[in-house]
Amino acid sequence: MTYRPIRTDEEQQQVDDLLPQLFGLVKVTKLDGTEIVGLANLGTGQGEEGPFAHVVLTILDGQRVDVDLLDIATVVSAFLEHRAAFVAAGIMDLSGSPTVH
Repeated sequence: MTYRPIRTDEEQQQVDDLLPQLFGLVKVTKLDGTEIVGLANLGTGQGEEGPFAHVVLTILDGQRVDVDLLDIATVVSAFLEHRAAFVAAGIMDLSGSPTVH
């Protein structure tokens, strides 16, 4: 996946606002309206054109979806709504801890 570099103060603020919310089981709504529910694992790095940030979401079927933080409109906790399904699938335990690595 190619990540967009964070180039403006507004983009940096968007990333800064999202980072504290991307923990545990979350529902991410992308700018195009796509919703993804999964266990969040943050990643950042430095590319040739500047810093970038992304989140890898482990979804219900165990697959991983990589999302550039600059493509995210909103993030909300999905713990109460989706916990049972993720526990049943063996992706997390009852406490919310991931069981896949």
